[in-house]
Amino acid sequence: MSKVERLERIEGGRGYAKEFTTKLGEKLGWMDGATMYTKKIGNTELMGITAFDDKFTAQHNRMAELLEAYYKFRGKYIDESSSLDIAEIYEGVERKQPIKVSVRASAGAEMREMDIKEIARLLRMKQLNSFLGKYAIPEKTLEETFFAGGELVVNISSDDGEEGREIDFYKMCPMDSMEDFDFEGYLKNIRKNQIGLQWMGNIRDEALQKHHIENAGHSLFKKINRVKTLTGHDEHLWIPVCETLAKENARGDLQKTDTSFKAGGHVHEFVQYNEDTGASVKIEFDLIQKHRAGIDYRSFQKTLPRTYKAAVGMTQNEFASVTEELVEFGESDKKETKKLKIFDIGANGGGDIYKGMRSTYDRGTKAVRGFSLSKDEIDDRILTDIIGPWVTNNANDWLMCLAQSINGSINYDILKAVSKGGGDWEKNFGFCVRIRCKNNNGEVEPRNFRSVHELIDYINQRIKKARLLVFLPERVCLVLLV
Repeated sequence: MSKVERLERIEGGRGYAKEFTTKLGEKLGWMDGATMYTKKIGNTELMGITAFDDKFTAQHNRMAELLEAYYKFRGKYIDESSSLDIAEIYEGVERKQPIKVSVRASAGAEMREMDIKEIARLLRMKQLNSFLGKYAIPEKTLEETFFAGGELVVNISSDDGEEGREIDFYKMCPMDSMEDFDFEGYLKNIRKNQIGLQWMGNIRDEALQKHHIENAGHSLFKKINRVKTLTGHDEHLWIPVCETLAKENARGDLQKTDTSFKAGGHVHEFVQYNEDTGASVKIEFDLIQKHRAGIDYRSFQKTLPRTYKAAVGMTQNEFASVTEELVEFGESDKKETKKLKIFDIGANGGGDIYKGMRSTYDRGTKAVRGFSLSKDEIDDRILTDIIGPWVTNNANDWLMCLAQSINGSINYDILKAVSKGGGDWEKNFGFCVRIRCKNNNGEVEPRNFRSVHELIDYINQRIKKARLLVFLPERVCLVLLV
């Protein structure tokens, strides 16, 4: 076989794999591209232990949606008095009965009852919303409006020659009544695959030590209110679970490790990671809190290049885009011009993060609203989905990630970053950080941040305007080491 023929065969195989993955994703409800995260990893493992039984995996996703609806919103919108366990949810599905819980849209709001099956719609609405780009409803607004029973409609205007359309969240995300759910068949498959499910549940220690914790926690040993054993006890089975339970279960022992161990973790333990490009396209805030909240100067030394570069929108093999320019600062009547080095996050569209975002979101975005993400939307998403959450979680950690990423192009290292005055980039080190993000009018434009304090103030303004995701707190604090 000639070299050309071999290359043609390889390309043909890649094309087939991509087509196969797309069709599989449609069966399993994956709207994104080749991007890995907790739910998709759980699906992949489940297919692995069931001889690639995609029908059972799709069936499990329907059940997992009910579990996720309860465990994700319990204590937040679902009142603590509505205590359920997995066996009770199973029983409700088996008997085709409503699974009622008490909910509040917000503190002080009137309590009302909702079926878990109805709440599960919100998970699909949130997924749909993530593909709307600049038309997305702020996450907190979406959740509160849903639990209050309000209207959720977005009008997509004509953009880039595309026809406008109306997105009605309720119509696009109908409730799954589970009336046609074959519970006996589902339980039969679970019983048949106990060895594989037990393996899934027992890889936690190994996954933790190898910094692949995202692979663990996808099954649990739970009581099932179905039959009694020969000894008269309730039946217990290893069962596949939902995303929230998998995250919590997998990281049960993470808190027992020290910060140096956590610092040395792989970035895919707390991000959504695009396999096509090696780009970290979204920080999962609930996970980065567990993995990097306590990172300080000493423990940071263990941080891997792929991790610290992800904090500033770069992949492992990229280098910082640094230029030297005349930069203008100040108001119109007090303008000041300086020659400074500029670290351009995203390299003005040339970075792998743009390819990663497109690989992740293009298919879903085109399906939902009719056209791809624009460069401006990706620019601002780098701020809201990567920089904002990382800075909010641990500003010192992000500052050291920045320093490690640009050291060599700019005379700025991690010790300087966390020393007194280390956050004053323009004043003490002669550089700025350029991020393309929204101005006060909501238009995306290049912004040169002269200090980390300016960046934090900007993030706080965005939080206040509810343009960042709901997980960000009211105020970001930075405590520089001296």
